[in-house]
Amino acid sequence: MAGQVGFQVSEAGVRPPVTIVILAWNAWEATRGCLDSLRPTLGSDDQVVVVDNGSRDATPEGLRNYQWAEVITNPENRGFSAGCNQGAARATRQIIVFLNNDTLTPPGWLDGLIGAFGDPTIGAAGPRSNFVSGPQMVDLTGGPLSTRDVSGREMLSFASAFQAANRGRTSEVNRLVGFCLAVRRSVFETIGGFDESFGTGSFEDDDLCARVIAAGYRLVITHDSFVFHEGHHTFNANGIDWFAEQSHNALLYVTKHCHSNLDQVPSLGASPPLVSACLIVRDEEAVLGRCLSSLAGFVDEIVVYDTGSIDATPEIARGLGARVIQGSWNNDFARARNDALAGCAGDWVLWIDADEELVVEKPLHLRATLFWLSRRYSRQMVGLDGFQVRIENLLSSGEDMPITAHRAVRLFRREACEWGGRIHEQVVLRDSVGTPETAGLDEIRIRHGGYLLSGPELERKALRNVRAAAAEVADLSEAGHSGEGGGVGYCNLARSQWAAGRKLEALDNARRALESAIHPVELAVALACAIQISLFSGEVEEARGYLNRLVVTIPSRSGEEWGWLPVRLVCLLLDMLGTGDDQALSPEVVSRGKSLDSADSKLLIAQSLNLTPILGDRLLEACHRVWPDDLAVLACGSRVSESLDGDRASVWKQRLREVGL
Repeated sequence: MAGQVGFQVSEAGVRPPVTIVILAWNAWEATRGCLDSLRPTLGSDDQVVVVDNGSRDATPEGLRNYQWAEVITNPENRGFSAGCNQGAARATRQIIVFLNNDTLTPPGWLDGLIGAFGDPTIGAAGPRSNFVSGPQMVDLTGGPLSTRDVSGREMLSFASAFQAANRGRTSEVNRLVGFCLAVRRSVFETIGGFDESFGTGSFEDDDLCARVIAAGYRLVITHDSFVFHEGHHTFNANGIDWFAEQSHNALLYVTKHCHSNLDQVPSLGASPPLVSACLIVRDEEAVLGRCLSSLAGFVDEIVVYDTGSIDATPEIARGLGARVIQGSWNNDFARARNDALAGCAGDWVLWIDADEELVVEKPLHLRATLFWLSRRYSRQMVGLDGFQVRIENLLSSGEDMPITAHRAVRLFRREACEWGGRIHEQVVLRDSVGTPETAGLDEIRIRHGGYLLSGPELERKALRNVRAAAAEVADLSEAGHSGEGGGVGYCNLARSQWAAGRKLEALDNARRALESAIHPVELAVALACAIQISLFSGEVEEARGYLNRLVVTIPSRSGEEWGWLPVRLVCLLLDMLGTGDDQALSPEVVSRGKSLDSADSKLLIAQSLNLTPILGDRLLEACHRVWPDDLAVLACGSRVSESLDGDRASVWKQRLREVGL
């Protein structure tokens, strides 16, 4: 550590002056509350710098009333790290305090926070709070600050007593949270400030703390400083998916810090396991080996729950290192999966089926992230129970083109979650109401080959699903559920019947699902099911009507997630089908099609194989006009032409010949 001169709080209790940097990005009411609470706590020589990071609300005008603060105005949001660095560049005091705009500061908070810097080995310090991860958190369960909706008087009263009871106490840690972070200015400048590659925000504070320690300085919690924190206010006010930002930046952090020292991350097979793979199986000898082999390099243990195989499935599983639990089947997927879950020991559980394969980008990086998250964060504070991953249903063997794709929770904390639902089971919270809090995780994909099964095997599984779905509907009926849950139950039955070839029954139950759905989420699920089955049945206008209802029913931020296709692709598909002349395709539709990336265009093209032959042909004709050189269109055209009359079949055969196929 470079020679660093400390400073002392005077015997009279007068602390050295500080520079306080506050970022604001919209959310003016929060910023105003922060500034109003801050002003009475300042000394005459303290400096306050507010960075307006591209606000479009009342923030620019409101800040003009706070003449005691220096204001930096950015025309656009430059991200949290860049904004903090801008504010720090204006600092004229020895200590910089980075303070979130959704905080309230009681009298005396700065005295305890800055007092720690009398020790020249201290590089950064942080207070205690009601909303923060790790040891800075004050357990307020059942107390006056147990919710974030508190009065200023309640906060002041609690903070005064808490700070007095902890006078002079500090604890050395290896991480401080940036909602309120005091840093020695010379250290901040030496290590280069915040890393601006962390973008909008999340993990930039972890990164800064790691570099402070690497420079030879210590981090401490000052227990005699308390700051009230609302938490995530700016993210929420600006419609930012905080969980997605966190999961992305967690990988960035781990890439930067952990991978130079991977012995911090338990190796595969370590005890206790980090990641468990969990499967239920029955007569899967044809596909199980490929599935389990795809897990190598990522999971520590594989738990296979066998529901009654009469083939070589158990032997194949054991031969590939899995632990096999001999179980039973009673038309209840969730029950079987939860029995398998009971045999898992990992911090995280990967849900995968025998007819699926796992694709992981940078498995060591992802393992390091999971290890870091499970060791550093309590799930209650982070609110992260699991991850949604992309599931791709393959069109045909050897082709890299999914017929459908969607996201689902497939990686979750074992302590937090289990399964619910007899059929089309979902990950739910253990012993709790509500749904798990999840983030998107693009580093994992699951490729589903279930549609590649042979006819008899596909039929067997389809009929098994029909029985389970019918049992679920019967359970709801017996329990007297005329409303909530009935919509989802009928959706599950409709989809199972469709897969089993019972199309009229499927369409009837899809309509019944709409009649049974009550709350908006359940109605959205039922509408998505009705769109899919009516469209696949050839009822285009009926599907269009359901889509119009869906668009106004679901929250806009969730609009991409409902159904078997993103809503925007369903809209484009229906517009491509048109309502009359097969040859008509507006320039606007062509433009929307051309704007799709390759994965989305392939997904849309593949829907031709789900439609009736006439509609499939119509969709492919439109696709050919948008993507005339795409071989996927011709491949699907070849399949669809087998069920068309001679003229249309000849068109596709001629197109194939023109490209030498």
